[in-house]
Amino acid sequence: LFSVAMEAIGAIASVCGCLCATNVLQDSVRQQLNHLKNPRPKLEELEKKTKELNALMEHMNTELNLARREYGKEPTPQVKLWIENVQKFDSHQVVEKSRNEKRCLCRCFPNYCSRLELGELIENKINEVTELILEK
Repeated sequence: LFSVAMEAIGAIASVCGCLCATNVLQDSVRQQLNHLKNPRPKLEELEKKTKELNALMEHMNTELNLARREYGKEPTPQVKLWIENVQKFDSHQVVEKSRNEKRCLCRCFPNYCSRLELGELIENKINEVTELILEK
């Protein structure tokens, strides 16, 4: 039943894409459909990027401590801001929310509204981590 609905939505999106000069609507529908699928792969991507960010933070702290001890240098305001932003970043709420994913009909079927919100939250967090990694 779900696959039939997904095919129907995909067909409607492709018709709208043909009628629309730009494929903004199609991209929006495609992105929302991706959020409705199993969020586990995106959640794993978020966890991987968060580990990469934490490793980068540890490396940065080691380098800063070395520069302070050996050369008496202090971090620049830009470095301090980056460290502050990394420390503020929290992906635990996303992981916790995914564990408590809401379900319908006696927990037999996924709640797609909840899944859509979770998918969007995961996507936003992935973008935040990527920006922090690229800022280094």
